[in-house]
Amino acid sequence: MQSQRMSFMFPTLMRQPFKVLYPLLLLTLFASLWIGPRSAVQATMAQTPILSCNTGVFSDTARRGDISLADDRSVLRARIVDVDFDLLAQSTGPQGSPSGAGAFVLLNLFRDTCYTAVLEHAAGEPPTKFTWMGRVKGVPGSQVTLVVENAVMAASITVPGRVFQVRYLGNGVHAVVEIDQRAFPPD
Repeated sequence: MQSQRMSFMFPTLMRQPFKVLYPLLLLTLFASLWIGPRSAVQATMAQTPILSCNTGVFSDTARRGDISLADDRSVLRARIVDVDFDLLAQSTGPQGSPSGAGAFVLLNLFRDTCYTAVLEHAAGEPPTKFTWMGRVKGVPGSQVTLVVENAVMAASITVPGRVFQVRYLGNGVHAVVEIDQRAFPPD
């Protein structure tokens, strides 16, 4: 009687268990990969090996600029840096190339925050005056915009949930800044 009741409740499962269980197993696998325990950015960064956050476009400096960030409440954290403009200009592709698309550069923003930026378009005259536009490798919805003129850079790096800027402080010194988005009014 018990087996007849089970057979009535789950007729396909009792006669052909793999016909039902196999699709459920696949669905569970894809759902776990889709949702995952981490955010999309963390998952991507875990899959993208980075040798070190100590190398890249930015390097620490003891020099100080003329502009202070102390009163800017939108700044979560800041790092005072020198910019390797030659390395950045090389990533735009050969001079006279259409755009250098596909080139990349390591943006070592903080010791714990590095991104590989992939060039989508460059314009201007590297190394003195150019715009570098692209995205963060493997991070959907990211955007990287770097503007350089005569050894002065302004930049915005956006990944889901985080915004970074590079600001010029004077005296050849720049600051990499993580922005506190809560400091701005909601949209």
